Amino acid sequence: MPRLPLLRRALPATLLLCFAGLGSLRALEWRDSVTLWLPLAERFSDDHRVWANLGRGYLRRGDRDGAARALQHSLSLDPNHIAALNNLGTLELESGRFGRAREIYLRVLELDPESHVAWTNVGVIETRLLNHARSTEYYERALEVYPNHHSARKKLAVARQLVAEAQTFLAKNSELDLE
Repeated sequence: MPRLPLLRRALPATLLLCFAGLGSLRALEWRDSVTLWLPLAERFSDDHRVWANLGRGYLRRGDRDGAARALQHSLSLDPNHIAALNNLGTLELESGRFGRAREIYLRVLELDPESHVAWTNVGVIETRLLNHARSTEYYERALEVYPNHHSARKKLAVARQLVAEAQTFLAKNSELDLE
């Protein structure tokens, strides 16, 4: 009979250790979004959301090729998936393909005119192309859609400052006027 009390104490401790081990394994699987979404993409290969999330994970990792493959696959399953389009636009923007990025973001805006992310990112493209006056229009639109968008607000302030500096420079340098 003395074994029964020992068993009653040992069994919960053993179960606790087993669950702790399983939890550790799950934590390893979820250490980043790629290791989380990759098995799901293999299991649910026809779910565009899974592939869009996997693409975002690759993008966060800096794996542009993996991101492009996953996002393109997501869009082959649903060409209007806004998250996949936004992430593909980000990939193109980060790769310096501004024209392609602009096309993608404008497509997002056709699908969702309230996408403050797309409005802001088109503004970023215009800023990088030194079209500061045009970029202010996009940042302002992003803030109309989402007034608390701090990133757009900061970018708008910078763009306005750059426009003001350009106007000051032109005013001081009249020799740049047309003949």
